[in-house]
Amino acid sequence: MEISNPNILLCEGYHPRLSDFFGFKEHITEPKFTKNLSLRCDRHAPESVGDGKLTKESDIYSFGFVLLELISGRNAEMKLDLIEWAKRKLVGGEEFTAVADPLLEGHYPEQGLYQALYLAAECLQTNGLRRPRIGHVVNVLSNLASEIYDPDAIQINQAGTLTIGNFEKERLRIQWQHVCFLF
Repeated sequence: MEISNPNILLCEGYHPRLSDFFGFKEHITEPKFTKNLSLRCDRHAPESVGDGKLTKESDIYSFGFVLLELISGRNAEMKLDLIEWAKRKLVGGEEFTAVADPLLEGHYPEQGLYQALYLAAECLQTNGLRRPRIGHVVNVLSNLASEIYDPDAIQINQAGTLTIGNFEKERLRIQWQHVCFLF
């Protein structure tokens, strides 16, 4: 099984592949764009649905969607309402850890999950001009990749507290309010 978007493929085991080299995207079968919300393709930025044009901003949106799939452990092919599901949990006041892949069984640093969810929300912004540039995405991912998770160590966030505080949780909730899931 392959999960596809015009530039990113995730194969079984969630191994990423680039698919846009040398026009490979011409050979990838994508769901047809439709106004029927049950058949829409959430991986595409809202602004590219009508004309199918891909931009740097629409690529960032698609990346944010794939990042959300990885964070949640949910495959969009099975759950077409993935963004809506995450947004309802995060904006609706549930603990942000409720979006994490249940197979992780809580074995992840909360600060890392918070940062990954915040990055996904930045990438999934309704307005393409509010989405981050790829350099910002790379910096955040590099910082996350460089962190060493020790489940026995006390996890301290950037504010010097032991857990994600109410300020950070509210900031994440507000960021997710601007995420688009309906076309």
